[in-house]
Amino acid sequence: MHLGYRKDSRDTKRWKRGDSIISINGWKFYDHLSRSGGYGAIDLVAHARSCSCRDAIRYLSGSIGNLHRGGSPLEGFGVSQPRKDIRDIVKNHLTQARSLPSRLICRCHQLDLILADERCNAVFRCTDAG
Repeated sequence: MHLGYRKDSRDTKRWKRGDSIISINGWKFYDHLSRSGGYGAIDLVAHARSCSCRDAIRYLSGSIGNLHRGGSPLEGFGVSQPRKDIRDIVKNHLTQARSLPSRLICRCHQLDLILADERCNAVFRCTDAG
């Protein structure tokens, strides 16, 4: 789950691999070599693996148990307790930055399918199709 990175011995917020040097501050990351960044585990995995958000989600969903095992650039991106009081921040991000339809996000909020954690990350509830 290291995505090929190793921790920089001189800077605890910096991770390195041959083609990338990332700094992580809270939920934000920045790649100094590609001069790009983002925030959240999905963006980080998509960046590190050069894959789509959908593939990054698949990658993360198979690795949930490994997120807090330390020694990984993903250690700070684990999902915390959901909070309803900051939903609007997440709604704005999903509709503006991710271009998801506002009606869809509102409906998901009504059905209590999207929440926010303490870091303003979107938390999606898993349900069955029934």
